[in-house]
Amino acid sequence: MTDQVMIPIRLGRRAREVLLEERLFIYRSLCQIIRDTPLRQPIELSKSDWDHILGCIAGEANHTDDKQWERTLDRVFLRIEEGCRFPGRWGS
Repeated sequence: MTDQVMIPIRLGRRAREVLLEERLFIYRSLCQIIRDTPLRQPIELSKSDWDHILGCIAGEANHTDDKQWERTLDRVFLRIEEGCRFPGRWGS
């Protein structure tokens, strides 16, 4: 069994609301972790979990006709991508 390195990323209220949108199809277990993590604390997930979330965001952004929603998704995507690329910088 390999240990998963957890990546903490601090996300604001709006970014968390976006991640909990049903149309993103993020795994329920990950949505529950997002809900359960206090707002002032970073959300800690494995790299593969963050990759799943990024894929869900990208898929929705590529298929929406709503430009404002697309820009919102792009902002959240970039925040998470930066957090994964530079662990600790956006975390605690």
